Amino acid sequence: ENVGMDDKGHCIWISGNDALQSVEGLAGLRGSLPGALFIKGNRKLLSLHGLEGVENVGMDDKGHCIWISGNDALQSVEGLAGLRGSLPGALFIKGNRKLLSLHGLEGVENVGMDD
Repeated sequence: ENVGMDDKGHCIWISGNDALQSVEGLAGLRGSLPGALFIKGNRKLLSLHGLEGVENVGMDDKGHCIWISGNDALQSVEGLAGLRGSLPGALFIKGNRKLLSLHGLEGVENVGMDD
């Protein structure tokens, strides 16, 4: 249930896993992450279901809270529906070719900025 972070402020870093289709194995996470959530270059990842229990996210040393990019098959960010309130840093979503909406981020009221 508890997640630490590395020296750059990343709590969860999921990157370059060409066969990864799901993050449902993270469904036990609950509450706040002290650092950033980074999901990049996972070509077959379809959704972020499994992260619904995450309510808040901290930021990394560059001012990013959530970074989601280059996930070619990603169709939904609804797995982030548990997020509530303000993000202290930037929300970066880019190059997810099949992502049609940001449904799931309705609970985010404010977004900070990066460096």
